[in-house]
Amino acid sequence: MNRDRLHFLFLNIGHFLDHLFMLIFATAAALALSREWGLSYGELLGYATPGFFAFGLCAYPAGWIADKWSRHGMMCVFFIGIGIASVATGFSGGDETKGADWKVAPEEVAEVVVNLLSHPARSLPSRVELRPTQPPRK
Repeated sequence: MNRDRLHFLFLNIGHFLDHLFMLIFATAAALALSREWGLSYGELLGYATPGFFAFGLCAYPAGWIADKWSRHGMMCVFFIGIGIASVATGFSGGDETKGADWKVAPEEVAEVVVNLLSHPARSLPSRVELRPTQPPRK
């Protein structure tokens, strides 16, 4: 897979994750706030709508920064930022009696990392194969 195809793959994965996490965070916030504020999901949409507009409007400065600075750098900022935000959201607590089943413990994250690192690289399941575009010449 050449560099352009790999860049295109990461760009599409990032775009998918961008929209997916936007919806996950908005839904999780709406479900938590519906319990806290005693409002229905429909009533909370009025509070979520400005966030969706801000998401769309911030695409313009993000694109401008990517053009002026670095597209690869902006992709790195996105992947690192969404990863940190996701892990931080998982570690967030709140009321221990509500949603304790969904809270991610640090030892669970460590266990997943150790399990992934204990496998040989060739045994990890993957559908993406990186191969040279032409066979090596002798």
